[in-house]
This record gives sequence, C-alpha cells and structure tokens, in this order.
Amino acid sequence: MWQRLFAAATLLAVSQAAKTTVQLARRGSNLDPIAARSRMNIAYFGVIEMGTPAQNFTVCYDTGSADLWVPSAQCNDIACTTHMQYDPASSSSSLLNDTRQGVPGFEIAYGSGAVIGYIVNDTVQIGDLTIVNQTFGAALRATSDFAQSSCDGLLGLAFPQIANEVGGNPPFWNMVNNKQLDVNQFSVWLNPNETALNAGEVVFGGINANRYSGTLNMLNATPHTYWQSNLGGISAGGSNVSTNLTKAVFDTGTSIIVMNSPAAASVNAKIPGATYNAKASVYTFSNCSLANKPNVTFTLGGQNYSLAPSGYVLQQTSSSNQTSCYSAFTPAAGLNTTVILGVPFLRSYFTTYIYNGTVCNPPQGVLTNTGCTGQAQIGIAPATMANGGSPALGPAAAAASGRGNVGAPADAPSPATTVLNG
Repeated sequence: MWQRLFAAATLLAVSQAAKTTVQLARRGSNLDPIAARSRMNIAYFGVIEMGTPAQNFTVCYDTGSADLWVPSAQCNDIACTTHMQYDPASSSSSLLNDTRQGVPGFEIAYGSGAVIGYIVNDTVQIGDLTIVNQTFGAALRATSDFAQSSCDGLLGLAFPQIANEVGGNPPFWNMVNNKQLDVNQFSVWLNPNETALNAGEVVFGGINANRYSGTLNMLNATPHTYWQSNLGGISAGGSNVSTNLTKAVFDTGTSIIVMNSPAAASVNAKIPGATYNAKASVYTFSNCSLANKPNVTFTLGGQNYSLAPSGYVLQQTSSSNQTSCYSAFTPAAGLNTTVILGVPFLRSYFTTYIYNGTVCNPPQGVLTNTGCTGQAQIGIAPATMANGGSPALGPAAAAASGRGNVGAPADAPSPATTVLNG
C-alpha cells in the first residue's frame, strides 16, 4: 500500500462551527505519490479520513453520483495498489455491513470504469465534520481506468435516491439528517485557472461569497435524484441551436459537457473547425486556435450562461508532449433530453446546492422520491479567480452576473468521468 505524507490539516480543511471547507487539488498535487500521474490527472479531489485511528484517502467529490467508495486492502488490481487502501481490520470502529467480506456485495459502472466490492460502516471525517457509522463501499476489483486518476475513490454528492449500489445515506445527507450543518447546503468552486495548484474547494454547511461575482440565480432542482434543473435552450454566437434538450445536470465528476448525439452534432456544427472523430467519439480541431469560434450559451432559470471558446476548446497533452484539442461538447448514448454540465462549465460558474428540508433518506425498495420531501435548489453565478478576478466569459455572462432580476438565497473522458445511465 502506498504511504502518503499528508499536508497539515489546516491546509486541507478550514472549519467554523458547523461549516467546513475541503480544499481541492487537480494537477501537480503532492497528494498523489505518482508524479507522472499527477501531471496528467484531470479530476478534482480532496482529502477524507476513514476509521479509528484515521486512514487517509483522497476522493473525487462528485455531484453526479451518490455512492462513496475507496479501494479495499484485499484488492490486488493496479487501480487499487497504486492508491491508498482501506483496511477494516485496522479500524476499531469498522462494522461490516455486508458480512460477505471478500465477496462482491456491490457493483458500480461509471461512464468510464467500474468497481465491485463489499459494504462497510465506519467513522468518516470530512474537513472537521465527523460522521459516525457512515456506509461506504470497499472495492475488491477496480478497472484500470481508475489507475490513471489521482483520487483514491469517489464521494457522491447527489441524492440518496441514486445511491442504489452501496446503499445507506451518502455523507452529505447524513450531515443533513444529523443536523451537523449551519445550513443544509454545500457549494462548489472550481478555480477558473485550471493549472493552479489551488484547484478549488467544496464548502459544507454554507457558501464562500468570495468565490463568485454578482447575485446567485436560484434554480429549482427536481426530481430528487441528480442535481438537475430545467434547460431553456442553447445558442451559439447568438444563433439558436435546435436540440431536444430540456434538462441540465450539474456534474463535477464529468470532465466534459455531455449530450445525445444529434444535440452534440448541432452544437458542434456551429463551431468552425469541429470535426467528428468516430473512433474517439469526440469532436476534434486541427489546431488549437480560438479565433472565429462563437460563445456557446445555456439558458437556465431565465438567465444566459456563456462559455467562451477558451472554456470549451479543451487541450490534451500526450505522454510524448504532443498537444491536441477537442470540443467539450461530446455525444453519449442514453441521455435522451438531458445535458450534463461538467467541469468546463463549472470552472466558469460557481454553484451551490441547497436542500430546504430537515430529513432526506434513501428509498426503501424501488426508486422513489419519498425519502426527500424538502425543496432543493441550485444557485449559480460567475466564478471568480483565486485572486478575486473573473474568468473570461462570453458577453451573455454579464447579463447573468447579478445585474438582472435574479434571486438570492436566505480534457477527454477520464476515469473520473461519470455519465448518467438513462
């Protein structure tokens, strides 16, 4: 098992009362002991502690899934042995939820990669918040996709209604039920400077108002599955793009912007130079020039949110230092009327996720919405740079930056990429 020297706790989590901040890393972080992997990593991840005494892990904080898992000490796959591995025998607070330790008790398939393992309950600490008897998965097998990612495991932040593999309540929802938070809310800021070591942060129990400009536009989030809202439309260069898309999912675990094939074709048809590569299932560019490319705009809650070419022309550097560029707007099967707004969108726009209820539990039996009856909302505003500046947004972003009548609150598919199944 890899031994990792973790930075001082003050660098990883800053807490006030029932509010805590987890700092996120991306490329070049010394939290990943494999320097070559760290240089190529595109996933956003932060520290989590499990067990008594604490075993340290890094997890990708993922708003597009709801299960929590880390590699098990019993896993011999390269995706496990190149990461930290959870050992229940070393934790005095560990309780086997699935008595078949060593025999698969859950299986999760993502857009890229899959894991299987057994289910365990143990103490989990996120920042300065401790959750006793948290349910999570300990992976016995993991596909090699995950060996390429710096994070040891994944921590899902979506609703418990889709935590249908590991089961139990995801960590955020246990915080809600345990009344551990000042506000039943978490917020995500991804640094618009994608090369910065300070890659972003997740705030549990509140918001960091220094991470956005203007006023938050509040969107209703329904149903209680993914963090999703209604999509008003898409335009490029001021011209409407005809698609059947009506829903938008906000997903920190997806490294691209994903939609059905006809919609992706329509969007990319508006971008000069975008050519479909059937083998890779992406739209590529012959060069990385941003000239003559339009802003692409999403209408959400009556406001327009634009991505400049610098936001959607993604650059990829190979191990041999060869650079190529491709479009963030990527086709995928099974999405129907939903677009997944992944990292390229979320680097430009700060988001906060609010649950206006007191209890949210996983459903019993078939998938229902009966477990979470409170209203959910998503707040969105232009993100600020780490030094307080603003990223390069399209002209429509100015209209969405809070100067209108908006509400206020009381790289290619990667191992960390998640794609909705349906």
